[in-house]
Amino acid sequence: MSASEPRRVLLFGGTSEIGLAIVRRLAVDGPVRAFLLGRDRDGLARAAASLGPDTEYDLIDADAVDAHEATVDGAFERSGGFDVVVLAVGVLGAQAGLDADRSTAIEVMRVNFVGAGSLLLAAMAALRRQGSGALILLSTVAG
Repeated sequence: MSASEPRRVLLFGGTSEIGLAIVRRLAVDGPVRAFLLGRDRDGLARAAASLGPDTEYDLIDADAVDAHEATVDGAFERSGGFDVVVLAVGVLGAQAGLDADRSTAIEVMRVNFVGAGSLLLAAMAALRRQGSGALILLSTVAG
């Protein structure tokens, strides 16, 4: 990447306020071309519009682990790879509800632990294949 080329950033959890703040902070140091992945099409469209006309987005469900590798590989292919991958995936649940409803608690854990881990593995494999890149990982106390 030359100084004049935009830094290519992939954001999992494309509507995450913290994730979007990281992308905006990276843009302070120079141009950024972002690719957002998330589950809320309308929210992704709004987030992409807020980052600029070169921002792309696509749908991904953190719980749909069988689709992760193909979706991540597709994003890498469409963008020509990424310099930075930000993992900001997770759902929140009311603690009282999670304590009282086992199935809801397991669903939150599946997204926050298994889903996030699966996305991380897919991103790491893609970064290894391209031979470079940085990972920024966020964690959650939810679930």
